[in-house]
Amino acid sequence: RDVRHALELILKAGLVLQVLHSQGDGVPLTSQMNTKVFKLYSLDIGILNRICRLEHLSDQYFQETRFINESILAEQFVAQQLYFRKTPKLSPELHYWLREGKVGNAEIDFLLQVGQDVVPIEVKSGKSGTLKSLFQFSLQKNVKVACRLDLNPPAIQEIQHQVSQGVESLKLLSLPLYLCHQMDRLLFDQIQN
Repeated sequence: RDVRHALELILKAGLVLQVLHSQGDGVPLTSQMNTKVFKLYSLDIGILNRICRLEHLSDQYFQETRFINESILAEQFVAQQLYFRKTPKLSPELHYWLREGKVGNAEIDFLLQVGQDVVPIEVKSGKSGTLKSLFQFSLQKNVKVACRLDLNPPAIQEIQHQVSQGVESLKLLSLPLYLCHQMDRLLFDQIQN
């Protein structure tokens, strides 16, 4: 009870960003959200780095060093970009998908509503990583367009994966993290094509 009250105060003060769980079966995402299941991100990646005691680092040091919290920083950056992308008059909401099961868990970092479609977003801190959860979500929800944010150059791929009924196809828009702010426009173009 005490933690919940403290969390509510921190959320009201705007010090953290809340990403709510949604089933992601359709739009609007808020109609299937579970306010008891959520992730939290810092208001700002600079504040998060300061909390982690990272002082100002040179660009060279940043490029030569691997950080153990790279994936957290990548997700933090994307959460911050997505949260502040909409009109200031609208209350921004972020959503994600989580499946917990006895066999295996799956998580999609973010879900976006693009027009009338739900688009899963996977965030990777490097140039590679598996997309197992993305495929599971796409199959379960019949999604045809997805997005991966990582360190690779922009690309559009038609990915085919084997399922028990045959082969499913998924259009994957891959964007470098720094193009996150263009994601809505680029995803809308892919959905229309």
